[in-house]
Amino acid sequence: MKEDFIHIVQQHQGIIHKVCRIYRDSTEEREDLFQEIVYQLWKSWPSFRGEAKVSRWM
Repeated sequence: MKEDFIHIVQQHQGIIHKVCRIYRDSTEEREDLFQEIVYQLWKSWPSFRGEAKVSRWM
């Protein structure tokens, strides 16, 4: 489960970085937001059923 999640985040990290750039100006704030988003995704990962694309779920 953990390995699958890490692989998904690595594949789609561009989406997360794009969101971070939209909402935060400084590099430090973007890094913090990136970590928070990944954390929230990890918490909701068990509920992902695969019925939609991962990018849409994110």
